[in-house]
Amino acid sequence: MQTLDSIEYQPIWLAPEHLAQTAEFVMKGHKIQQLAVVKNGAILGFVELDQVQKANPQAHLADILKPFSTVMDAKMTLRQAAAQFVREDISSAPVQSGDLFLGILTSNMMLKELFRSSDPLTGLSWVDLLREWGAAQLGNGVEVCVLAVDVDKFGKVNSAIGHRRADVLLQKLAGELASKISPQSDILVRAGGDKFLIGTTRPRAQLQQLGEEILAIVPSRLSEGLAIQIGVTVGIAGGRRTHERSAVHPESNIEDLINLALADARKKKIQPKAVVSTTLGTKSAENGPLELAEIHQSDSESPVIQLIVSWNHDRFEGESQPGQKSVGSAAAEAVLSALTKAMPETLIQLDAAYAFQDPNHTFVGSVEGTLEEQQIKTRFSGSYQAETQALATAKALLQAVNTALGLQVSST
Repeated sequence: MQTLDSIEYQPIWLAPEHLAQTAEFVMKGHKIQQLAVVKNGAILGFVELDQVQKANPQAHLADILKPFSTVMDAKMTLRQAAAQFVREDISSAPVQSGDLFLGILTSNMMLKELFRSSDPLTGLSWVDLLREWGAAQLGNGVEVCVLAVDVDKFGKVNSAIGHRRADVLLQKLAGELASKISPQSDILVRAGGDKFLIGTTRPRAQLQQLGEEILAIVPSRLSEGLAIQIGVTVGIAGGRRTHERSAVHPESNIEDLINLALADARKKKIQPKAVVSTTLGTKSAENGPLELAEIHQSDSESPVIQLIVSWNHDRFEGESQPGQKSVGSAAAEAVLSALTKAMPETLIQLDAAYAFQDPNHTFVGSVEGTLEEQQIKTRFSGSYQAETQALATAKALLQAVNTALGLQVSST
């Protein structure tokens, strides 16, 4: 969420002991109509150009300044400031960080910043608006759900129809989604690329109905006039709480919901079916799935994740250090290290691995990658919920590889 301290101001001001003629000279030189009067870094008020031109040139600014009706805190969001401008019918206000004057915020400056925070292609706001809206709802005790919409295989669609028509496709999708939401309960934003997010205060059951409607109607409308069929995937998060949500960290709560909705959409993506050879290197598919036998994380300053993967009564060790990586990513790399030993003839490439903390304070691990067995490549993805980041991503990777290889996954 963009806050006022991220804006570049012109901190032009004079002290209260300066003269009116000095203020006139400064304001004409900088072509401004309003000038702040500041003492020891704190704002006292302002003078206007026509005011200092009419005043005695030797008058001190302390004697002619006017107080600001509103002073903006630098930690306010841009949209909160815009709402206050409208509510109080003002066109400018000073911005302070503690006792330090940063500059004067004008309505023109605000319009430019708000325009930059919107997507020029679709006209929708970026995801920051959803974060701000969602945090406000949660902070007021209102439950929020998030729905993610993701175009299937958009890279291939882009190549097939060209960039311009792909842009039109995204504009059309934005319009379709906008027609299905209510300003009273919903908010629609673009999350980047081919991804859109809807935040809502509707019950989860109603949001699921909306998701089903999107899946039933939107793909055919997007495909009109094209030689290829366009598909979309919908992911949903939120609305399943059985206890009151903590309002201590609404910003992190809404961020979790956004990440979980996007992860749910990724999980539901249609993946090509795995083609499995009759033998997997030196092992047989009849020997059951790969399983996580042990996992340990040291508590030293340079933590190490060590684990053991069991398969066909054999045990294979893997190890990784988080370093600059997340714990979840490091755990997945440790599993990958063990799998390389277990299946030396199977090439596994890990494209992404991360873990999000869900609203119930457990972790959801999510992985994506490519597996190559006897020159046959298969995309895989998986997710798993567990008590720790390391366990969540480690289990997610094993589950995804087991599924891609057609290995029977145990029920335990």
